[in-house]
Formats: sequence, C-alpha cells, structure tokens
Amino acid sequence: MIAVAVGTAMHGFDPLVEAADRAAAALELDGFAQIGHGRYQPLALDWQRFVSEAELAGRFAAAEAIVCHAGMGLLGQALRAGPPVIVVPRRGRTTPANPSNDQTALALRLAELFTLRVCLEPAALLRTLDAALAEPRRPPPVLPPSNVPWLIAAFLAGGPPGSADGGGGQEQLPPGGKHAGHDADVDEKGRAQADEMVRHGHVGTAREHP
Repeated sequence: MIAVAVGTAMHGFDPLVEAADRAAAALELDGFAQIGHGRYQPLALDWQRFVSEAELAGRFAAAEAIVCHAGMGLLGQALRAGPPVIVVPRRGRTTPANPSNDQTALALRLAELFTLRVCLEPAALLRTLDAALAEPRRPPPVLPPSNVPWLIAAFLAGGPPGSADGGGGQEQLPPGGKHAGHDADVDEKGRAQADEMVRHGHVGTAREHP
C-alpha cells in the first residue's frame, strides 16, 4: 500500500497524483491519495481531497511507501512516519499559476541528510517507487523534541523575533532566508530551510538512518 499527499496548495499537484496513480496501477498496489484542490481523480487509488492530520499520520504509518511534495510540514510528517519517502518537488518560478514556489533545493538538501528519494520528474515515479519498495524498510529517525511550543510561548510573551531557539543559543534565519526573493539564491534558501527543519526538531538530526 502507498500513501500519496500533496497538501493544500491552491491548484493541487496533478502531475504528482496522476503519476502515483499510474504507478500504483502498473505495480498492482492499492493505496490512498490526498489530492487537495487538484482536478485529476485517481482510478487505482482511493482518494479524498483533504483529511485530518491524525488520519494522514495513520495512513503514512501504515503505508509501504509515501509519495509527497516537498512542503516542509508535509515532508516532516512523512519522514517521522517511518516508511520510505519519495519526494516529487514542485518546480518552476513563483507565478499566480504556481504560487507554491520551487521546492527542488529543499528536497535535494534533505536527501543529503536523510534516506529519502527525490524524483524530479513525475514520469520517473514508477521506476523510483519500484526501487524504493524493493529495499528493506528502515526504522524511522529518532527525533529530538521540537522547540516549536517554546518558540510560540516566547513570541506570545513578547520575545524579540528570531532570538528564540529553544536554548541552543543560535539565532534563527529571517523568514525566507536572508536572500528571499532572489532566484539566484534558491539553492541557498532550500539548504537553509532544510537545516532549519533539522535544527528546530521538525524532522530529526542528520544521518540517523543506518
């Protein structure tokens, strides 16, 4: 069984959902897809547009493999669940038709830190999924406690922005990284986002998989 999720972006992510549906049919897999606002409706996979966080967590944990985009929240949840994770990043310049920004740099940076697979082209998803399912399942990473509740409490108490780090003594990057909005710095932004996810406990510490 596979679990597919694309989050809540305005236009969904039809190329990912369709590729996952076709891969499931070709590999004779059952599964579930959360398709968001997309137009494509899977034929081989059960699907819903949106599910609760608890339901999604349960589907992730029960899956043999997870296929998702590279949104930080969704990807962090997938990595915590344990099954092999295949990431199909949203790509391209930010436009009204593509408001979610390019996720490639973030996905590639996290692939350096964790045993996840990045599938840059939806057309290659069948091959990538087949290879992932052939590997032995590895245990999920041992995660440090998140300091997000501490950050929220500090913010509500009037603490200075960017100064709270849960006791680590390191200053946070400003929103979007110091070069936000410059296409030439997309790789730096993605790496910074990935490192922030690890540093603040969203996905764990580096190389915890054997």
